[in-house]
Amino acid sequence: NRGEITGKKNYTGGVVGLMDLGRVSGCQGYGPVSSSDGDYVGGIAGASYGFIRDSWARCQLSGKDYVGGIIGTRDNAMAQCVVKNSTFHGTVESSGSYAGGIVGGGYDNSTAPNGACPTILACTVDGTVKGNERVGGIFGGDGFVAQTWDNVVGSISANSFTGKVSGNKYVGAIIGYRDS
Repeated sequence: NRGEITGKKNYTGGVVGLMDLGRVSGCQGYGPVSSSDGDYVGGIAGASYGFIRDSWARCQLSGKDYVGGIIGTRDNAMAQCVVKNSTFHGTVESSGSYAGGIVGGGYDNSTAPNGACPTILACTVDGTVKGNERVGGIFGGDGFVAQTWDNVVGSISANSFTGKVSGNKYVGAIIGYRDS
């Protein structure tokens, strides 16, 4: 994608807005992606509960909550969400909570706190991540995981962040906030 993507509400992505299952592989996003009054903005997917691998985004992203360089948020507490061997270079800007260089945040629903955090493996970020709360260079955070099932155990490992991250509360180079 080299075009400009602008959403008015939720689920705005450089390749796909909402990905229910499936796999995205080898995709690239270059154009700016934004939502004027919505959440779930991502360089590749606004929200996903599938697999994204070997993809990269080099763009500017902006939205309210759940803004991520590759995925804005995982969707569906019971399905796996995996991002592997993917790269982000650009700017992530969230006017609210959950901003991340790879994934903005985990499942956005306190009524289903039995999902796992997304799996993020061997990803690289060289960019800028800005937000208010729960801001991380790789993963903004997950505030609703109280327990998890064996089939959706998440892992965050072998990732690299070499950019800038800024926010007001819960700010980290790799993970901004994790409640598990």
